[in-house]
Amino acid sequence: MMSGQHHTEKEFVKHGGLFSLTPHFTLVPEQLYREEDNDLWLNFLREHIPHNQHITAEAIPLYGCVCLYEADEQNRQHAVCHLLELSEQIADVSFAMAYLTEQSMVWIAVKNKQLQHAMVYDIASSTDVLYYMLNALTQLDLQIGTPVYLYGEYPADWLSLLKEYLIIITANRL
Repeated sequence: MMSGQHHTEKEFVKHGGLFSLTPHFTLVPEQLYREEDNDLWLNFLREHIPHNQHITAEAIPLYGCVCLYEADEQNRQHAVCHLLELSEQIADVSFAMAYLTEQSMVWIAVKNKQLQHAMVYDIASSTDVLYYMLNALTQLDLQIGTPVYLYGEYPADWLSLLKEYLIIITANRL
């Protein structure tokens, strides 16, 4: 059964980079992000992030973008930033990465060494995870044989289901 809550997302490739607006983070091509416009971006994010807390801007040089996200009390790096940084260690030209918890999945997909998709999905079951993964791979014209690097905390039976349909590479916990 699908999770009842869906987030809106607007993303498009422009000026050679991915722009992604989600309720959890925003990726801005570095060409469009200027330090002097920081207040503008932060005000924009505060309109879309419900908590109106401290917003952090983190450069992701590998993909030529800046990730803006709401910092938690411990000021930890957002999982999407961590996945984007870890992706530099992956030799595959096309791949996906997911960080799972029992309530959410942070997902990135890279095709031909270009970031194509980054999102946070609300999930309630392994079938939600499988649906979102298969849907994203299909929408991006990535083959089902595309490796998916999996991080996070999840029940063992979730891994069994995913491995029936996808090439899953379990990785160290984040």
